[in-house]
Amino acid sequence: MVKGSIPYIIPMNFGYDGRSIFLHSAREGRKIAFLTSGNSVCFEMETEVSLLSNTTRACSWSAQFKSVIGYGSITELTAPEEMTHGLDQIMAHYSSEAWEYPQGALSTLRVWKLTIDSVTGKQS
Repeated sequence: MVKGSIPYIIPMNFGYDGRSIFLHSAREGRKIAFLTSGNSVCFEMETEVSLLSNTTRACSWSAQFKSVIGYGSITELTAPEEMTHGLDQIMAHYSSEAWEYPQGALSTLRVWKLTIDSVTGKQS
């Protein structure tokens, strides 16, 4: 995310429905100022990261990983059914359970949809 000339990156829990990434946030905070300042975003995710050390050469250290970097646009979901869909995608990423959200829960958070324009991957 960027606001003016200041970049901002923060780890977030996410969900993915095969087309878009879904995120949630508090109603207020620094992240909101960046999310609402413009809708262009860059995202990065990695998995299976492990350090490859070298006991004799400092510049020979490396890492094994799988990663993706992508670009897209982010919009806030405001309709209750869209928000619920986004939250369902997030919960499905971390759990196999079906979840219901307590009455009033949607009014305490914000749900965002990141529409992916391009993505590249790397494995090392």
